[in-house]
Amino acid sequence: MKSIIIVTYNSAEYIQTCLESVIEHLSEKDEVFVIDNHSEDKTLDRVKPFLSSNIQLYSNEENIGFARAVNQGIKMSHGKYIFLVNPDTSFTEDVFSPMIFFATNHARAGILGIRQLDQDDKPLGSFGHFPRPLSNVIQRLKLHHITPWGHRVEYQGFNKSIFTTTSQVDWVGGGFMMIKREVVEEIGLFDEKFFMYWEDVDFCLRARKADFEVWYLGKIFARHFAGASSGQNKSRVNFLSEQSFKYFKKKHGIRF
Repeated sequence: MKSIIIVTYNSAEYIQTCLESVIEHLSEKDEVFVIDNHSEDKTLDRVKPFLSSNIQLYSNEENIGFARAVNQGIKMSHGKYIFLVNPDTSFTEDVFSPMIFFATNHARAGILGIRQLDQDDKPLGSFGHFPRPLSNVIQRLKLHHITPWGHRVEYQGFNKSIFTTTSQVDWVGGGFMMIKREVVEEIGLFDEKFFMYWEDVDFCLRARKADFEVWYLGKIFARHFAGASSGQNKSRVNFLSEQSFKYFKKKHGIRF
């Protein structure tokens, strides 16, 4: 049984395609939770036609942030495998089954991510390294655009083969993430002090500290219209990301 959690915020343009992709690969025992963070567009209207016994909608009275909304879904879910799927994601082939198959054959694989492609079929930076002095220097100098060692691995000619491989990584992005139930039982829920951004890196770091493995499955892919699910302007996104990064460093005692 799998549980799929989709956090929406002004996602009317994409949510229908996302839900159509998900429904195509559901079994009768699976469950879907759409957690809406007080959308001001027609997101709720787009979701309501899909509601059924195993597709439920919960509408918050305010935007409570990504981590809190994900936790709402996790608390209501029952599946052995929990999937976080951004509302601006779509796919035609079954991505859930091969991820579950991999997880069942790798006992310590607690968190899995996949290759995410933008509208131009270019892989997005959906995995990376935990912040370290070297990765921070590379990131600040914007050398992550030409090397694979920044906080977030960027796609470019030098390292394009990395994006189609299967390997253990430090973290994978919450835009499309599979979590074994046992990971939540061991380390707890997402840290709700993160409003948006870096909560997925934090969750993966905590899982790694608990001896779980984080895997990137590059041969499995979905399309992700990056940034569309945030519903924020660029300056707001940068502000939230910076604040979350400061909290991440303070929480984990990272100094540079």
